[in-house]
Amino acid sequence: MKPGDKVLIARQPSNQWVKLQGEKGIINEIHGDFAEITTYSDNDWWTAKGWGTVPLDCLELLK
Repeated sequence: MKPGDKVLIARQPSNQWVKLQGEKGIINEIHGDFAEITTYSDNDWWTAKGWGTVPLDCLELLK
């Protein structure tokens, strides 16, 4: 995975208290085992919902 990739948060990150599992996002930066991502509304890659840091092992690449 690299910055700019579209991802699905496939598993709830243990470092986040807000429910993120099932959200879609774009990776902004990668720091070690974590990705800073911006989340977006379903089927809308123009309207950002929020952002956060998520472990890479919770993410799946979207095609």
